[in-house]
Amino acid sequence: MRWGSTVDVSLANILYRVQRTAPDGSAPPLTSLFSLFLSLSMLPLPQHSLHYIYTALSRNVKMPGIHEFTAMGMLDNTLIDYFDSDRQVKFPKQKWMKAELKEDYWKKGTESRQSKQQWFKVNIEILMKRLNQSHADTHVLQWMHGCEADSQPDGSFVFHKGIDMYSYDGQNFLFFDDENQVWVASVTAAKATKMKWDNVSDLRKYTMGYLENECMEWMNTFLRFQRENGTTPVPDVFLFAGKSKVEENIILTCMATGFSSLHTVLQMKRNGHILSKEDGVESSGVRPNGDDTYQIRDHVEIFKSDESTYTCEVIDVPSKLHLHKVWGKSPPAVLSAFFFFNFRWRSGCSVNAPLIDENVSACRQIESVGQLVSDSLKQDAPLRVLFLYKRVLMGEILAKNTV
Repeated sequence: MRWGSTVDVSLANILYRVQRTAPDGSAPPLTSLFSLFLSLSMLPLPQHSLHYIYTALSRNVKMPGIHEFTAMGMLDNTLIDYFDSDRQVKFPKQKWMKAELKEDYWKKGTESRQSKQQWFKVNIEILMKRLNQSHADTHVLQWMHGCEADSQPDGSFVFHKGIDMYSYDGQNFLFFDDENQVWVASVTAAKATKMKWDNVSDLRKYTMGYLENECMEWMNTFLRFQRENGTTPVPDVFLFAGKSKVEENIILTCMATGFSSLHTVLQMKRNGHILSKEDGVESSGVRPNGDDTYQIRDHVEIFKSDESTYTCEVIDVPSKLHLHKVWGKSPPAVLSAFFFFNFRWRSGCSVNAPLIDENVSACRQIESVGQLVSDSLKQDAPLRVLFLYKRVLMGEILAKNTV
């Protein structure tokens, strides 16, 4: 499967909206800068992915945790490295990254991120002039690029698809169609960029080579480092009963929290049979905690008199994780279970968004970014910022590769 012309529709259909009250008391819908990335995690995923995400603002807004430029590396949707315009250093976000990659890697990575920051600064200015926009407003340019792979029975991975996309001020701007090896303009303002980049054969070759080869090589390397360092966290698993509105029933809940892989599967079983929607199971879907891990909760309503054996199982195939919890038929523990779940759930603020700055909570950052863009757009439209995918090119290609 390749990333083709249907990208605009598929991305638009999975945007999450975050509500924030405007100064006039209204609550205009806003989509957080980073909601799209994790909402993608709610879709069926290949076995593994490596993505790099870049976000640049047209000016320094001087708000806590909101940087003029931010870059993040994500392995299987888990943050592995980070850079922002204030610290000016690329650094690891996982212990195994720090242990396995030497100083030279981080030095070159820092230089690359600094080069990208300048590239963004130049291109935001070009786009603002092209669209006759004012410097008084804040404009957002984003890019995301990477690769996704399927696991094979022998443990190897094969290329599934590459992604190289851009957005500007909340609108799809440009993406690379790797099947036809052309750039596709999503809006009229991107047509000039498409024509220019299509005529740079080295750019097309480099983009294809990176997506299908270099990105895959780094993904394999990172996964090996992760595996050899045994860093897969073991989640906590809970199976408990809660009260139902129907006197004769109880609600049985299976919950796993603290896992890092979005490929983790939660199963509820009755006498060894996997329960599904047809059996009345409802799921929260995978949601973020506030510590770079995730949680999921499934529940089903059953009779109090049910004598079946109910189990909760957590499975992650790549790491060979398999946890098993049996319900001991204890009475409903409404208060303790509700308190625990609410605490963990609120730590992620029920917002599908990774941290922009690891020192500032996701909720606070989303509020800040939401207000920033809301002010810029004068509360007259929803923000729909999509991630951009772009591999910063070497030397002269980078210099030529303006929009």
